[in-house]
Amino acid sequence: MAQSLNSISRSPNSITRLPDYPITRFLYFLFFLSGISGLIYQVVWVRVFGNVFGNTVYSTSLVIAVFMLGLGVGSFVAGSWADRRYAKQGRSLLRAYGCFELLIGVMGLGISALLPHLGQVSALASSYSRGAAGWYVLSSTSYLFRAAIALVLLTPVTLLFVISFEATSTRAAGESPCSTR
Repeated sequence: MAQSLNSISRSPNSITRLPDYPITRFLYFLFFLSGISGLIYQVVWVRVFGNVFGNTVYSTSLVIAVFMLGLGVGSFVAGSWADRRYAKQGRSLLRAYGCFELLIGVMGLGISALLPHLGQVSALASSYSRGAAGWYVLSSTSYLFRAAIALVLLTPVTLLFVISFEATSTRAAGESPCSTR
């Protein structure tokens, strides 16, 4: 009895592994590259927004909050979309994934072109008021305007990150022998 339990614990768990299809390996590789590029985008945005808005906790928190907002809303919206799409045509998710990744690249280039001008826009919208200690500080409307800039620039591309993730993961889960799809 102890020997059979020991042999069971050493055997690979075939239930949690997907079959070794070439398309599955390719999807994992694409998914890895997509995730790495998303993290690179986030680091670049934190650094650039820090240079423009001030290298403070508020600037970093703003970028990360907008990034997470896009991921959360995108996951909510794209999850059911990908499930419905896979039920109709499973192969079309791979095509959709490619389109979304191209759109992410185009939007990333567009944001990169806008970021050098972000300082000028921020300076035009900034207003200062005298604080309690006598120092000039940014007004609340300036902080709100900066948050709006971050929302407008970053939310669409973070939504696309999640949509491409959902297309890839739904496709990979659909090939699983454990899937109920």
